[in-house]
Amino acid sequence: MRRSTTRNGIAGVLCAAAMMLGISPAAAAPYQYEDSVNAPPGTLIHVFLPYHFRDTGTNPRFTEFSFSPAEHLVEADTVLAAWDKRRLFLRIKTPEQLNALATPPPAKFETALTVTMTNDEGETASGTITLKSGYVRNPTVQAPAEPEPEPIPTVATGTALAPPGETVTFSPDDLFQNTGTNPRFTRARFQSKYYYDADKSGLNDGDLQVTAKSADGLRALGHPPPNPFRLRITLTVTNDEGYTNTGVVTFTTSW
Repeated sequence: MRRSTTRNGIAGVLCAAAMMLGISPAAAAPYQYEDSVNAPPGTLIHVFLPYHFRDTGTNPRFTEFSFSPAEHLVEADTVLAAWDKRRLFLRIKTPEQLNALATPPPAKFETALTVTMTNDEGETASGTITLKSGYVRNPTVQAPAEPEPEPIPTVATGTALAPPGETVTFSPDDLFQNTGTNPRFTRARFQSKYYYDADKSGLNDGDLQVTAKSADGLRALGHPPPNPFRLRITLTVTNDEGYTNTGVVTFTTSW
C-alpha cells in the first residue's frame, strides 16, 4: 500500500533538512495586532508598544507618531518617555476644551493615532491605533463676556446735605460711581466758604470734609444766607488705574 505524506509532514521534513544544513528559520517580522485604547478626555494616558505590536524584535521603540484630527490632543502633553521609547504619553483635551472647538466632536468620538516602530534588527512596522473617547457635548456657544468698563469716575449724585454746625465726611464712593481702585479726592473747589467753617472744610487724606456754620454762626453774619442755602463744590477724583475725572455736587444746608 502506498503511504501518503501530509502537508504538516512535509513542513517537518523541510525544517529538519534546514537544521541539518545549519540554516535557521527566518524570524517573524513585527506587526500590529491591537488597534484600540480608551482615552478619557483630560486624562493623561500612555500607549505601550508591546501592547500593540507582536514579534517586536530587539529594543523596539516608537520612531514616528501622528494624530487625526490633531485638534483633539493637548499638544504639550504628547511626548515619548525619555527613559523608555516604547511609551507614548498623550492627553485628549478636557470636555471644556473640546466644547470650545469651532466644531466640537460627537459625544462619543475616535482619534486615529498612527505610529511607526523599529528595532535593532532594522525592521520597521506601522499601524493605526484608535483612541476612543466620550464626554458631555455641549455645542452651545457662550456669548463673549461683556468687557469690564474702564474705571472712569463719574458723579453718581448731584446733591448732598451739609447740616449746620456738623462736620460731614464724604469718600469718593459716596458721591461718584465707577471709581476704580483706591479712589481719592485730589481737588475740591468750593463755590464759597463764607457760610462754611473754612478750617473744617476741605480735603482730608483723600476724603472731603464739609462743615457749614452753626445756625448761630450764620445769624451772626453780616449777610446771613437764605434758609435753606446751597453751595456747589467741584470735585476731582483719581484712582490707581490712572483715571481722573471731575464733577459738581451741590450741598444743601437747612438751618
